[in-house]
Amino acid sequence: MSIGKVIPFRIPDRSLAYAWIFLVFMAVSAWCVDSFCRLWSFSEQYERNGIQYMLDYKAHRPFVYRLLVPTVARLAPALTQHAPASVQNRLAAIHPPPTWRADPSLWEQPLSTMYIAVYLITYVCTVVLMWLLFAIGRVLLGDRPGLALYPIAFMAVLPITFLHGGYFYDFSELMFIAAITLALLIGRDWLLAPLLVLAVLNKESNILLSAITLPLLLSRMSLVRAVVRMALLTLPALAAMLSIRAAFAANEGVGAEFQLWQNLGFWMHPSAWLGVTTPYAWGIAFPRPSNVLFVALAALTVARAWRPAGRSLQQMLLASAAVSLPLFLLFCFLDEMRNLSLMFIPLYCLVVAGQRGGLASNS
Repeated sequence: MSIGKVIPFRIPDRSLAYAWIFLVFMAVSAWCVDSFCRLWSFSEQYERNGIQYMLDYKAHRPFVYRLLVPTVARLAPALTQHAPASVQNRLAAIHPPPTWRADPSLWEQPLSTMYIAVYLITYVCTVVLMWLLFAIGRVLLGDRPGLALYPIAFMAVLPITFLHGGYFYDFSELMFIAAITLALLIGRDWLLAPLLVLAVLNKESNILLSAITLPLLLSRMSLVRAVVRMALLTLPALAAMLSIRAAFAANEGVGAEFQLWQNLGFWMHPSAWLGVTTPYAWGIAFPRPSNVLFVALAALTVARAWRPAGRSLQQMLLASAAVSLPLFLLFCFLDEMRNLSLMFIPLYCLVVAGQRGGLASNS
């Protein structure tokens, strides 16, 4: 008996492929978020930046500025208070698994419901991020086999960037950066205005994306026109950032912590270039991003992709480096590579586009 007689309709090959990609993206995202939670959980034991203090808007500056996910999560108790008693009992009984770096005593209602909301939001953002990376690959390379491997590779490397700290808003930050990049790649410039507002509400430093992504506009219009358009689209996000800083000016903390001298001492020591970490499994060492082997591999990958990637993606990566590296040296802690997150998506775009010809407009 033929399969056509058993299944009375034909499933398109593309739909079947996308279904498998969706399942794989869900699995990889779950693994990545769980890896993050095993390393850092939600920092609930720290008054300076713990999740319960961010939910109450009492965290220190600049962490209190990152209010998008906490604000959405604060809706969870109100949404679940009319749920059946069985659901509420199950929510009350939820505590972090023993593999997480968490304090179960701090997971009490209604905080635990909001923690679960943050966890689910983080997971959904990670799945969406993978789809956005997949879509960027289609824009840059066309519809070709193996495109799903690029987002998977990106997510496989991501856990090694959470070395000295990790925050749930890092995943949503990357999602918004990818969304803004995709919008500009396909010419939907107007989307930058709302996306950048959300990105800034998620993390205030994302206001710098207007400068980093400017080369994508320059690839199809004059300098003056591109700068004017970018400035107009950035105004709502700038207003949001200034409002947030004014609203929480009385919170403890500072806008940024000066770390230059400590960082210079760290990077001048040979051990900074030989370190390993174990983010994937107990006892299994992996080169840190600052390890000379990892740096050499990354440099060779960028060098190979540089010319075919095209001018606009080259300029976007250079712009992200020009913005991120000085801030990293001045204000970030040692080799905490997650603080270079503004470079992650430009680097991804250049490496992917470098596999074949880059953007059509640059070929």
